[in-house]
Amino acid sequence: MIKYTKIYSLVLMFIIISFTMVNCREDDTLSLSEITLKGLETDTISVNTQTTKIFLLRGGNEKYAVNVANSKLAEVKISYDTLKVKGLFEGNTYATILSHDKQKKINIAVVPPALTSSHDSIRLYPSYESKFISLSGGSEIVNLTVDDPEKALNVKWNANTQILEIKAFYEAEATITAHSQNQPPKKIKVTVKSEGDDTDFGYYDTTHRYLYKGMSTVLAIKGKKGEIRMAQSANPYGAYTMYNNQKVIKISPIQNPNVGDRINVKIDLLPSPDGFGKLKEGNHSFMVEAIRSKSIVLRGKGYKFVVPK
Repeated sequence: MIKYTKIYSLVLMFIIISFTMVNCREDDTLSLSEITLKGLETDTISVNTQTTKIFLLRGGNEKYAVNVANSKLAEVKISYDTLKVKGLFEGNTYATILSHDKQKKINIAVVPPALTSSHDSIRLYPSYESKFISLSGGSEIVNLTVDDPEKALNVKWNANTQILEIKAFYEAEATITAHSQNQPPKKIKVTVKSEGDDTDFGYYDTTHRYLYKGMSTVLAIKGKKGEIRMAQSANPYGAYTMYNNQKVIKISPIQNPNVGDRINVKIDLLPSPDGFGKLKEGNHSFMVEAIRSKSIVLRGKGYKFVVPK
């Protein structure tokens, strides 16, 4: 009888111990926290191609494994409590992180790096050397748009080398914008400016590195009706002489100009349209380049006027 009592006691003790161990395991499972990635506020990781991002893992039982849905787009590895995600090719996939009975799904977006350029703005001299700008980042296809109202630039793009070549013919301002899929556009400001002083009234050629006057100006006046006359002599109407012509440029009234405005004016060349070089009579479009205390600067295609205000 004593023998059976001992056996019964041992069996009962074994059952109690087993039950306690099961409860402990259940309690341990219930106490495990959810898996989190330090520094990741959403469930999506955005990573550039050929770039690696690293995150520290928390939660679970601190022993982790990971599976990635498409290993051709992204390489995902875990070392202890560290998750490494490397972008391979553009596209979207996801990874599942496992720890005991906890799991977390992370979306992975592999995107091209931001589109950048070697210069944000450049200064060119007319009819001088070309300048080169390198572009990097973005997707494989980069498209360019050129905002060049005055048609002053010659722009060449080499997609293989990602080099942009820019040459200018005369003074102007332009903007070149590079576009790449799923990336913000990259703008490059281009300013074409000759060297030299343009403070005096007159007509200036802007097709070379250095400014030069297309006509020496002795008289610059503004008439009662707003018309402007710039004369080579003291005669505001122009005249033929035995030795030379007293040339005059007559410009129609300029109404309420503002810097950056594009305006149309009529030009008359006196006493004859001959002898003014590239400048021709008729209607012309100008950009209001500057408004000074006593003068207005009008920029055209290959020339500009500094006229009385």
